[in-house]
Amino acid sequence: MSTPRFLNQTLQLTLIILLTGCRCEIEASRFELSDVDKSFLTATHHTVEVEIQLTTMARAKSDAAIKSVAEEMLSDFEKAMHDLQTISANTNFQFFSNLSDESDADVTALNSTTVDKFDSTFLKLEIKRLSNHITSYDKQVLEGTEPSVVAFAKKYLLRWEEYQSKLDALDE
Repeated sequence: MSTPRFLNQTLQLTLIILLTGCRCEIEASRFELSDVDKSFLTATHHTVEVEIQLTTMARAKSDAAIKSVAEEMLSDFEKAMHDLQTISANTNFQFFSNLSDESDADVTALNSTTVDKFDSTFLKLEIKRLSNHITSYDKQVLEGTEPSVVAFAKKYLLRWEEYQSKLDALDE
């Protein structure tokens, strides 16, 4: 028994689609991020931008102990930004760089701090910010729907908890 002609044509068309760039468009269009994922990605992109600024300042202005942790944090925040850009490309989600007033205030406050108070100001600010990140990432792990976004949150949640412990120890 032979295969009906229309079925052969359908199989041929499917094969052509799979062998050409059309498959990429079909797969890319399957991503529809949930509101939880979109909100997390947008907020996280902004906070990582600010963290890069804050840890860059700390690396330049802090004492040796804080500078060492700031260098580690800066490296991880830069990796997180790269990971966010990869997620953005893979899910067709676009970030808009628009730092909030609160974020601008944190950068301005730290930047205007006198040398003798810089370390204590940075520690208190970062401990508070990391606590907020941990809460946000924990929520994403529990409520997120896109596997790559949840995996990102899990990966960095552990890092931010480690840094919070390190900074808490330095603040004592």
